[in-house]
Formats: sequence, structure tokens, C-alpha cells
Amino acid sequence: MWRSVCVVVLLAVLASVARAGSPRGKIAFLREGAVWLIAPDGTGERKIASVGGKAGGLAWDPTGRYLTCTGLPFLPVIDTSTGKVRRLSLPENREDGRLVRLASCGIPVWTRDGGNVLFTGRPSEDADGDGGLWQVDVDGKKPAVRVLPPEDGDVPVWFRPAVGPGQGRLASLDRGAGYADLRIFDIGARKLLRFRPLPEKARVHVTDLAWSDKTVLWLAFDAEQDDIQEMRGPGGVHAWNLHTGSLRPLIETGHTVQSLQPSPDRTRLAYLLRPFTREAEQVAVCTLPGQKIKRITPPGEIRSLEAQAWSHDSHQFLISGYASEKDSEQLLYSAWVVDAASGRSRLLVRNAESPVWSR
Repeated sequence: MWRSVCVVVLLAVLASVARAGSPRGKIAFLREGAVWLIAPDGTGERKIASVGGKAGGLAWDPTGRYLTCTGLPFLPVIDTSTGKVRRLSLPENREDGRLVRLASCGIPVWTRDGGNVLFTGRPSEDADGDGGLWQVDVDGKKPAVRVLPPEDGDVPVWFRPAVGPGQGRLASLDRGAGYADLRIFDIGARKLLRFRPLPEKARVHVTDLAWSDKTVLWLAFDAEQDDIQEMRGPGGVHAWNLHTGSLRPLIETGHTVQSLQPSPDRTRLAYLLRPFTREAEQVAVCTLPGQKIKRITPPGEIRSLEAQAWSHDSHQFLISGYASEKDSEQLLYSAWVVDAASGRSRLLVRNAESPVWSR
């Protein structure tokens, strides 16, 4: 009798441990113009749809069923359960007094109900200027609506965009202002606000941003050097309050900080440390509010390292970069899964670009 009870209890404990160690969700990535799916444990790798060789920047909808991406002359809506692709035509933009269809789209952001996508437009293949901010119904029944007009300049003003909690706000660095200004777009009210959290004479600039909550943004700063290679500004992460304008240090380091990735529960923040020396790039994980920092040195020689999306339970996250194949000089963009608590990593998949974890 007691033996049977012990066996049942042991099986229940093992099942609980297995569930805890196997994150939910799906991981999507791009390979040679096609969208692929893989399970977080590395099983079930399969191609679901072809979209085109210039695709990039995959984005999941809030339900975890649909995907879209950037860089194409249309906006694809990919049903991951069936593999069907709905191709939404890009709108026309007035250029030099005539209507010209946008050449490609960027920064796709889903609205909280999953019914619409916000995206930026690129005016033409040979121009990098701003084509405005647009919104389109994903069912394709209504034409895209421009919610912000284009701005003058040679570069797109939306850079390193970050979506706020609840998909209500879109924040971005303004490349046209030298990464000093922030643009925050209220998606529901269709209202654009501009901020400059740093003083005019600041000797550092913002390299990335992420939302902490609805009123606080985490801002990553570079560790800038002058012409004689002397450090002239600290790198790190600061918390900036939109309402009060206060700026307080969260993480301080002598490296340039990029690729901020907060966990879904906002208890951890992963980021990339780029040294000025020949040291290897590292990924760091901070247990908030800045109490404990773990530095993770990726396995082997990885170039162009980036921190990517987190698992739904906030225990693991993706990193990606170029790594050489065994017994070969060929470099393939690959993805690894990192355990946030231990820092251990494992190769998930090779030849995989823009990996994203569904919620």
C-alpha cells in the first residue's frame, strides 16, 4: 500500500519537474527566405512557409498563432497552424508629387487584440528615408491607414523600437536626432510624444531601450571613447520615468550596453556587453532591481552576438550570432537557449536568423 503511494508521489514530482524544465511555446526563425518552427527542446524542426529572401524581424501576434516580418514588398500574415500566408499589399506614399508604392515595411508591431499591425514604410529600394508609420487590418479587408506622416531626413527615424506592456505604446530611438531623442507613440490615441532624457551636452548616447512598466523605460548607454581612445562616459542601464523625468542608474559598467531584453514577468533583464578591446562579447542577466548580475560567456567563437526573446516562464532566453561550423570556416547564424539562473547554454538550431519565442 505505502509502496504504491510512494510510487504515485514520485511520478507526480517527476512530472512536475519535467514540466518546469520544458518551457512552453514555439520558436520561429528564418532560413533562406522561409519561416521555420522548432520546439524549445530542439525537437520538431519544420518549415511552415516561404516568404522571400529579404525577410527579417519576425513578430508573433498576442495569441501565438500568427507571425509577420519585415523587409518585404508586402506585409505577410503567416498562420503557423496551417502554413498559409496572407500577403497584404503595401500602401502608396506621395513622393515628389506622385504616388509611389512603398518598397518594404519595417518594425511590425501587433495591436493588443491581434487584429492590426503597425509598420513603417521604406519609400524605395534605393532610399533609406522615412515612409511614415502605418496601421493595417490583418484580415486584409481594409486598406492601410497612415497614422503618422513621414519626416524629412535620410534615415528612418524609428530605431530599436520597443512595445510597452499591453501593446499600448511604441517607444523608439530617433536616429535623425543622433540617438538622443525618444519617440513614444500611443497606439490607441494615435498620439506621438518626443522626449530628451539626456542633457544637451551629455557625452554618451542611448543605444537601446525597453519598457519596465507603463511609465518607466530602461535606457542603455554606451561607454563612449574619444579620438585618443580614452573612456569619457560610463556605460550601463538607467531607469527613466516618463512622468517625472527622473533618471536613476540601474546597472553600471565600462562596456557599451545593447540588446535589452526584459523577461515577461519583468524580474530579469538580459543585455549584451560590447567591449572596446578584443575581449569576447558577453551576455549578462540582471535580477531586478539590479541586485544580482550574472555574466555569460557564450560557447565557442560567436560574432555579432544578440540577446533575443525570453521563454513564457521567464526562466530561459535565446541568444543568437554567427558561429563557425565544425571542421569548416563557414559562418552560420545560429541560436542557443540560455538558462537565466545557471548561465548554462545549449545549441538550439543552426542556420537560423531572427529567432523569436512565442508567448
